[in-house]
Amino acid sequence: SLRVWRAAGRRGVWLRLARAHAQFIAPALANGFEYHHAQRAYVMLTAWLPRNEPSTLPPYASTTLGVGGLVLNDTGEVLVVQEAQGPLRNVWKLPGGGVDAGEDLADAAVREVEEETHIRTEFQFVVAFRHDHHHLFGQSNLYFVCMLKPLSHEIERDEREIAACKWMPLTQFLSLPYYRAGGVYHFLNEVARQCVEDKLDGIHVQKLPVLFRPGSVNAVYYNRRSKI
Repeated sequence: SLRVWRAAGRRGVWLRLARAHAQFIAPALANGFEYHHAQRAYVMLTAWLPRNEPSTLPPYASTTLGVGGLVLNDTGEVLVVQEAQGPLRNVWKLPGGGVDAGEDLADAAVREVEEETHIRTEFQFVVAFRHDHHHLFGQSNLYFVCMLKPLSHEIERDEREIAACKWMPLTQFLSLPYYRAGGVYHFLNEVARQCVEDKLDGIHVQKLPVLFRPGSVNAVYYNRRSKI
């Protein structure tokens, strides 16, 4: 088939093999296919047929998304957690986590905070975000700090993931040694402080339909002072 496709001027071949057909992976690799990516239910292989041209097949997604919820109550306290496992288990930090596939980051921030602390919130705006190129599995990561309005106040931590959680005065949180020392998270927290104390605005979200794709809705993030 590869010879026929090459003679016909075909350029790239995508081969998706379900778990039930895993026995065909080795023969495909032996015939010039390469791994592209894998999911729970399948492996995707590719073959670039032109012999004297670099491949123009698009690579697999290289960036993951994470969110942190900046939840402030009426007395100036911020909701903070300590993780039960991992390198941050003794660090007071904002509740948050990864954005699921197909999930808007605003919804992810609200979900993660409720899962970890049982505090219900409402998304307000994106305060800031950082771009890291040394994340899990060699991928890049975008981490968004989201301002959230609390709709409840009684904490009930997720005992599987969270070792401790509480309301902490914002000034105390910002003065913790690992944030006061500088760096990325000091800067993110300083921007958050300015949003709170100086009433700065952030990046808001509006969900709008994609008119050429019926039934599809996109989340558009924008500066609310933009003139549209």
